[in-house]
Amino acid sequence: MNYDLFLQLFKYKATKNVSPLENYLIELFSYILKMLITKKNLVVKDLFNNLFSIPFEIDDFNNTYIETQCEYWVNEYKHRARPDIKIKVNNDIYFIECKVDSDLNQYKDIDQIQLYEKIKLETKNLKPQIRTLTKYEVFTKSKKFDPNNHKVFWRQIFELFKQEKYKLNKDEIILNFLCFLEENNMGGKKPLAMKKIELDNYYSLYSFLYENLSNFAIGNGYTKSAVIFDGNEDYFGFDIQYNKHPYIWFGCFKTDPQVIVVQTCIKNYNKLIENLSLKGIDCNNISYASYNKEPIFAKINISEILNGKTLEKQEMIFKNWLEKNSIGMILKESYQIEKR
Repeated sequence: MNYDLFLQLFKYKATKNVSPLENYLIELFSYILKMLITKKNLVVKDLFNNLFSIPFEIDDFNNTYIETQCEYWVNEYKHRARPDIKIKVNNDIYFIECKVDSDLNQYKDIDQIQLYEKIKLETKNLKPQIRTLTKYEVFTKSKKFDPNNHKVFWRQIFELFKQEKYKLNKDEIILNFLCFLEENNMGGKKPLAMKKIELDNYYSLYSFLYENLSNFAIGNGYTKSAVIFDGNEDYFGFDIQYNKHPYIWFGCFKTDPQVIVVQTCIKNYNKLIENLSLKGIDCNNISYASYNKEPIFAKINISEILNGKTLEKQEMIFKNWLEKNSIGMILKESYQIEKR
C-alpha cells in the first residue's frame, strides 16, 4: 500500500473560490478502503456485500483494487467520464459516484450514471456496474440503476464503521474520518423522537423534516437549497422555493403541534384545487386551517411516523404519505399557476 494520503489530499486544498470537500472526502475514503483491504478487516466484506451490493468473499482481499478519478472517453456520447472511485474485485468493475452537497451532473439527455454505464472497459464485453455514495438522495434516469441496492449514504458508512465488532475504535485515521463525517452532517442520525411538546423535540423534528423534504425537493427537480425554514411563534415548518418564491409549505401549527400539514403558498388556491380535480386528484377531503383559514391538502399525525422504530422506517412512512397525497403534483401545479 502506498502511503500517499496527504499528497492526494493536498491536490484539493481550498482556494478562494473553491471548496474541496467532495474530492477531499473521495480521496480520504478511498485511502481508508485500501488500508482496510490491506489489513483484511472484515468490515470490507460487510461494506461491499451489505451496502454496495458488491459480491465479496474472504479470498477476494488479494484481488481487490481501488483507484480514484480514472478518466475515460465515452464515444457514444462524445463526452469525457471520470467516475470518483473505481473498485475492481477479481474481474468485475464497479464505479462509485460520490456526492456531498451536489446533484448528479446532467449532459443534455443523459445524466452521470447513464454516461458511466457506456464506458468501455479494458476487458472485452465487461460492463461497469454503478453505485452512488451521497449525503442526500440523488435521482437518475437510468433503468439499470436499482435505488434499493445501488444507493448508499455516507451516514451508513459512519454507522458501519462505528460497530464494535470491527475494532476500528483505536485506529486514529478511522476515528478522524468519522469525526470529519460528523462535523459535515454525514454522521449517524437518530430516529424522530417526540414524547411531549418541548423545544428539544423540535430540534429532532427540524432535522427530520429538513432531510426528508430535501430528498423530496430533489426528486421533484429542485435542489436541497430550495428547502427554507419558515416559522414563528404560531407555526413551525419549511417552504419549498424557487428564485426565493415559496410554492408549498410543510409544518405544524401551534394550535395542533402534533400534526404535520401541507399547504400551498400561492394566493389562488381555488384554481389549484380546480386543476388538481381535473387531473383526477381527490380534493373532497380538504380541510381549512384554523390559523390562516387556508386549505390543508394533506396531514399526518407525528405519532404515525413514530410507529416506525428506525429512521429508515420513519422515512418510508413519510415518503409514502407524500406519494399517497400527490404532494409532488401539488408542488408542480402551484408553480405552474404562479408562473403564469
